[in-house]
Amino acid sequence: MRVINLDDTGVKLLNDKKNQIYITKDDLVNFVAGQYTITEDQVLVFGENQLTLSSEEIKDFPIILKYLKNEVLKQS
Repeated sequence: MRVINLDDTGVKLLNDKKNQIYITKDDLVNFVAGQYTITEDQVLVFGENQLTLSSEEIKDFPIILKYLKNEVLKQS
């Protein structure tokens, strides 16, 4: 999974198939706080947004959350 930081507006999360979801800076606080779900069939659900994740992306998800919290939110 890749994170594209859109400066003041938010971030895009991209999976390995180039599908993406957009999270605003305001919503990012809730996302990092764990207000998302990952379904049994490996779909990340945050509000109305859904993104299918690979097994590798699920494994690396804590690293993405840490980056969002420590780098992106810190810049806000």
